[in-house]
Amino acid sequence: MNHIISKDPICGMSVEKDSKFFLDDCHRKILFCSKPCLDQYLKRAPKNVDPVCGMRVENSSPYTLEISGPKLFFCSVDCRAVYQRRQDPDHQSKCIDL
Repeated sequence: MNHIISKDPICGMSVEKDSKFFLDDCHRKILFCSKPCLDQYLKRAPKNVDPVCGMRVENSSPYTLEISGPKLFFCSVDCRAVYQRRQDPDHQSKCIDL
């Protein structure tokens, strides 16, 4: 017997931890009761994905960056800073990651 650990964010139905309908979003697992609810969530969810942590980010995020190519959206100033540091070829000599 499975333990109910979440509620479906679309319909509010209780969802068991081993549901085959889920989405990994920024280190958290969002559970759904069915494929239609998962699909509905994906239609509503922001299309931008933070390139550092994988979180879905709204177009209105103040944390953006345009280097070369499309505009990138970040969930926080920290993720934007990590991304910028990774783009610097000399970041290994300048920074110590703890």
